Amino acid sequence: MKEIELYKTSSGNVPVERFLDSLSNRQIRDVLDVLRLIREEDVVPANLWKKITRYIWEVRARTGSDTVRLLGFFADGSLVIFGQRIF
Repeated sequence: MKEIELYKTSSGNVPVERFLDSLSNRQIRDVLDVLRLIREEDVVPANLWKKITRYIWEVRARTGSDTVRLLGFFADGSLVIFGQRIF
């Protein structure tokens, strides 16, 4: 099982948490479902999870006509989510 953490700034802010709070309940549920799958499964479909650079991974959650994308990296065995976008 992979650990998933949200990046926290030195001042204690968690930018991704604020972003998630701005989403609808359905969007939050869809994002959490994908994160749960990534955490629990060894093999995750490429349309939900892919390496985009040597160190950066992209998590994709399709929510209706939008796609929520979270960016992260691995540190000390944990996936640290640090960025986000909606397309």
